[in-house]
Amino acid sequence: MSWTTDAKAKDIHDFMVILRMGHAFKENICLLTALVVVLLLSSCVLFNPEKAMILPQSDQEFKEAIDWYDNILRDEQASLNDKSRAHLRLGLLYSHYRNPDLDYDLALQHVETSIGMLNGAAPDDNVMNLRSLLSSITGFDISKLPALYKLKTENTALANENLELRKTLEKLNDLEVELEKKRKLIR
Repeated sequence: MSWTTDAKAKDIHDFMVILRMGHAFKENICLLTALVVVLLLSSCVLFNPEKAMILPQSDQEFKEAIDWYDNILRDEQASLNDKSRAHLRLGLLYSHYRNPDLDYDLALQHVETSIGMLNGAAPDDNVMNLRSLLSSITGFDISKLPALYKLKTENTALANENLELRKTLEKLNDLEVELEKKRKLIR
């Protein structure tokens, strides 16, 4: 073999190696592109309420997320678990620093409601931590919570009793009017 034939053979060999590498590179690029697309579609969506909560980035996205969870709360067919999760996520949204309608009191109400819907199950430590922080921010003393629930129950019972007393008073007033009519007839 002469020098030119050896050089040509080496060039052809190198070219074939490069072609094979290019083909493998193309396959890897296709796989890499597919992987990137899957990642973008599955986890990099700014707000996908069906998946784990990813906090919105813009004012509009916060409003859409809040509307989404409010709709779950209004949905009569939503499960208790879904509604509890919606309350918790609303608590997170209303307390998030980027939310244009930041409302710590409303956030605390939603977190408390979520905890109350657990039917005796122990809430997650993170939820209790959020509740404690929101309570500190709003000035609410969570140690008074059992007394507050007791007062709320008593208030509801008193309101029902008050309603019954008003109905009885109306009946008595009607009877008094009838008695006056009969007295006038007798005279």
